[in-house]
Amino acid sequence: MTTLWIGLGNSLRRDDGVGARAAEILAAEGLRARAVFQPLPELALEIAAVQRVVFLDADLDDAPGVVRQRRIAPAADPEGGHRLDVPGLLALAARLARRGPEAWIVSIGILDVDAGEGFSTPVAAGFGEFLDCARHLAVTPSASHAARTHHG
Repeated sequence: MTTLWIGLGNSLRRDDGVGARAAEILAAEGLRARAVFQPLPELALEIAAVQRVVFLDADLDDAPGVVRQRRIAPAADPEGGHRLDVPGLLALAARLARRGPEAWIVSIGILDVDAGEGFSTPVAAGFGEFLDCARHLAVTPSASHAARTHHG
């Protein structure tokens, strides 16, 4: 199964860069991974060409260091305008290919989005688990994989 990892975030905003940093590491390991600040329409063609896409992102709504993995679906009616979220990007990819890939998001709760580099203590502690969860989706068939929550 061809898989693409897309790490979202700004590495100059401390914990917000966790998804981008994970994608950089996965790419260095030889996996097909890209680090971007936010979902971009230009990614739709690349997403349409794979069987599975895994988004790696920070989550301000979860407890710092908690890792979650879940399936995501394309937006039923994506918004137009200048803002594109992950479900909207998946909908755009599905329109281009007449089908969308299996899609997952692996997230980690974050604490600090101030200007600066490096991760807060709870995010640094959960980063290995975050990466392991992302790597696991390269080999795990979707039928045997339910949503999971990890506590860092």
